[in-house]
Amino acid sequence: MVEQVEDLDGADEPSLPGARVPSHGGPVRYRRAHVTLSWPLSNMGPSLPNVFATVAGNLFELNRFSGLRLLDVRFPPPFLDRYHGPRFGVEGTRRLCGVWGRPVIGTIVKPSVGLTAESTAAVVGELAAGGIDFIKDNRGPGHRQTSGGSQRRLIYRAPIGGATHCSVA
Repeated sequence: MVEQVEDLDGADEPSLPGARVPSHGGPVRYRRAHVTLSWPLSNMGPSLPNVFATVAGNLFELNRFSGLRLLDVRFPPPFLDRYHGPRFGVEGTRRLCGVWGRPVIGTIVKPSVGLTAESTAAVVGELAAGGIDFIKDNRGPGHRQTSGGSQRRLIYRAPIGGATHCSVA
């Protein structure tokens, strides 16, 4: 449901390159607005995946828009009752990574693109040497790599060596 439309100054060019140009052939003025939308909780339930699919899914692909930016998301109390917030929060993450006074930098390695545990370990070593703060192993459940999670973490720790600032999850 559209709750509110607050018109902003228009623009002569679209927000994103490649936006569809109206077919009327005349001069184009792009409308800009802050739009507040709402959905009943019953449409998606207290489910983060459903919220992301609804709020940040194919809305961004609608060709009537030359660009969308999500500014805020608010959840009703029944939704929030299901989620108790992040396990560690910002301060806990900084403490675990040992990073203060600058952004925490992390990345994800994807062995499922054909990397063995040993070749992934080489990538982990390069990342650790470059100063990365944390690395997530994103091996999908269907990946057939023979080494299990705990074995891979042991293999990955070797190239990290003295890089005490870096951790692998």
